[in-house]
Amino acid sequence: MRIAYLTLVMLCIYAAHRPLAQEDEQTSAGPSLDLKSHISIGTMHDSNVSIKEIDSQLKESDTARMLGIGLSARTKLGKLELGSSYSFNQSKYRSFSQFNRESNILGMEVSGSFLGFRPGLSFHKADAKLGKEDFLELERWSPYLSRFFTRRTYFRTSFIDQAKTIIPRPGQSSKSESITLDAYYFQKGLRKYFNLGVTVRQEKASTNRYSNRSNLIRLRMLGRIRAIKSEIRYEISWNYEEKDFNEIWPRSDNERLDKKHSLRFKLAYPLSKSITGEVYTNFVDSDSSVSYASFDEKVVGVKFTFSFD
Repeated sequence: MRIAYLTLVMLCIYAAHRPLAQEDEQTSAGPSLDLKSHISIGTMHDSNVSIKEIDSQLKESDTARMLGIGLSARTKLGKLELGSSYSFNQSKYRSFSQFNRESNILGMEVSGSFLGFRPGLSFHKADAKLGKEDFLELERWSPYLSRFFTRRTYFRTSFIDQAKTIIPRPGQSSKSESITLDAYYFQKGLRKYFNLGVTVRQEKASTNRYSNRSNLIRLRMLGRIRAIKSEIRYEISWNYEEKDFNEIWPRSDNERLDKKHSLRFKLAYPLSKSITGEVYTNFVDSDSSVSYASFDEKVVGVKFTFSFD
């Protein structure tokens, strides 16, 4: 309920500031308010419908309709940059309606510049429904620090403090702390660049057997290719995660250790000034020392995004 009120406040601010921002552009050289919004629709086919937060795989395939709505606002206050965002996402499966999902995410961020570095603090609050029932509540605080060390190299590090509540399964609710480090190399500016990142996370769950330590490595190549009268944006990413539960698992004689590889391809092409088409595919291979926790997954999707800036 709280996030619904916050969402309503954001929508009211957005509606009220749009004409004010346009008037300010004409009559004042003061701080501007950058407002953006988008709506996306799409469909995807998932070979293994699942609920990742509770480690549940249906191991059946289905097709889902997707809907997304996003709002964001940014402004500068002296040397500080302030931002807020809201997003709504919905997925509705054709056959397994009990896996239908709706989520709301509200974000706020403040950042600045200090001695060549860019420190900042972000906060996100989310809730989600599964089927027609309340499923998830999440709060995340993250201070971060970033800097360009050369024209082509950029580094960002952050600490993430997160509290996650799984409403139907309170034993899997948890608090976690993570440290991330990302390095970017811009070979040809935004036309071709690379991202190497690592995350170390310690998660403490209400029921001890769900507590774990995880290490994640990610490698991405992103860029743009000129095609016809515009550019195709592409992304190729690979993630590897090890998650160690360090406890004998029920229905097994083994301590649980999960190793997961995921590979993702994405292409996006602007169909007009305000419409972008996107195709993507994702392959997941998760191997666990607990046999029934191992799974494979393949996702293929198409999405169209309508932007209003």
